[in-house]
Amino acid sequence: MKDKCYKSNLQKDESFGVDQINSQIENEIFLKKLKQQRDILKFFLNMKEAQASQKPDNSLDNPENQVVHN
Repeated sequence: MKDKCYKSNLQKDESFGVDQINSQIENEIFLKKLKQQRDILKFFLNMKEAQASQKPDNSLDNPENQVVHN
């Protein structure tokens, strides 16, 4: 009887360990995907900032862009 209980508990421990490992692997995969998405977003943000810095200044703070009414 003790042997059966011990084996049953051992199997539960092993399956819990497997579930825990699977969960950890899933978390690591999810984390890698998040990091990839972050890197892609950073890339596009840098591209947008680079494009913005190349555009001429169209703001009203620039005196050349202000309309003068006489």
